[in-house]
Amino acid sequence: MPKVHIVTDSAVTITPDVAEQLGITILPLTVHVDDDDSTARLEAKSETVEIYQDGTVVDHEELLLRMGSNRVHPSIVGPTADQFRRVYARLTRQTSQIISLHSSGSLSLICREARKAVELILAIYKSAKEQKLVSIG
Repeated sequence: MPKVHIVTDSAVTITPDVAEQLGITILPLTVHVDDDDSTARLEAKSETVEIYQDGTVVDHEELLLRMGSNRVHPSIVGPTADQFRRVYARLTRQTSQIISLHSSGSLSLICREARKAVELILAIYKSAKEQKLVSIG
């Protein structure tokens, strides 16, 4: 069980093929695309927002082209602590060594969500270990 697993988010600039070859788990970012044409928004009396899982329906290049030609402004939402927790829990069945690589915590909330997930996993592990000790004694 000595293999190290790497977890990151889709802000990473490696292809899915390379990630698969290296055994890297990539959690997708959620991209909210907002049509920023305020005139059209006022006429329609509603805001058009499209939501994508990064790298699935729209790729980085397509998103950049849309931003340049249509005045589209995306907002990025990272994986939640629960999404990280599920991935970490699955991987801990295969290894005890996980490296989670993300943007700096001062630049993104993704790092904070990953830390929350680690704290949850460690709390569960600690609780299970304490219960084992109590049941022995």
